[in-house]
Amino acid sequence: MRELCEVIVFGGAFDPIHQGHIDCCLSFRDHFPEAKILLLPSAHPAGAKGKHKRPDESFAHRVEMIRLALSGEVSNVEISHLESDAQMPHYTLASLKSLALEYPGKKLALAIGLDQWRSFPNWQNPHEIIAMCDLVVVRRVANESIVKVTDHVASKLQIDFSWDKEQQVAHMANGSRIFILDVKTTNAASSDIKFRLFNHKPLPSGFIDEKVMAYIKQHHLYGQGV
Repeated sequence: MRELCEVIVFGGAFDPIHQGHIDCCLSFRDHFPEAKILLLPSAHPAGAKGKHKRPDESFAHRVEMIRLALSGEVSNVEISHLESDAQMPHYTLASLKSLALEYPGKKLALAIGLDQWRSFPNWQNPHEIIAMCDLVVVRRVANESIVKVTDHVASKLQIDFSWDKEQQVAHMANGSRIFILDVKTTNAASSDIKFRLFNHKPLPSGFIDEKVMAYIKQHHLYGQGV
């Protein structure tokens, strides 16, 4: 029997980090208390169909906002600078291979949202990703059918799996697993937050940590102070 999850890799632009990201970290900690949670900010996130993302703020600013957001109630979380000098576009598999060398013998798990899981067949090298790590799929809306989505993904990738509905785990034929986590989060989204900040509109309460918001204003990020 393979180890559960020893290192949970949670990647993203974190542009900026918000309460939804923190809620996910807290859920990872609750479900996998022995795991190290590794936040992996992207310098140049790869997007679907060649539409690669360009973060609005620098890698250094985004890392510092993550550090501030984690300085309160979130423990057992580390920030990886692995992608700080990655060239555009940078794909997930390359980072996972580097992390496998950094954490030899440790079981990696990649945390992604349900929308990312739905589009997973369009990722670069999806079979190789599944072969080398488990997946932790975060479902923020409980009435979305994870079974239908996983059936769709399995059909597209032509892979076999079996469900453990009680544990909400799909066991892949190659030995990897898909853990399903229902996470109650705020409705915060980085795109909406940036739109509000650039247009000098107020943010709903609880979307961003107060220390992060103070940092944004201090450094005139996202159009603040302009």
